[in-house]
Amino acid sequence: MAGYEILNENGASVGPTVLSLFYGNLWKTALDRLSHQHDGHIITIFHMGQKLKVYRKIGM
Repeated sequence: MAGYEILNENGASVGPTVLSLFYGNLWKTALDRLSHQHDGHIITIFHMGQKLKVYRKIGM
């Protein structure tokens, strides 16, 4: 099982609700499909001019 953390440009944690804007209710399923064994930074998204980095932590 993987856990996800979203960090803004300042390194502050942002809730996963922002991912619903991009992937809908299936955001976790969509991100789980990316390289299953990759732990760490998996994607960068931009929302309202702010850069958000998504990190996956395997085993959470």
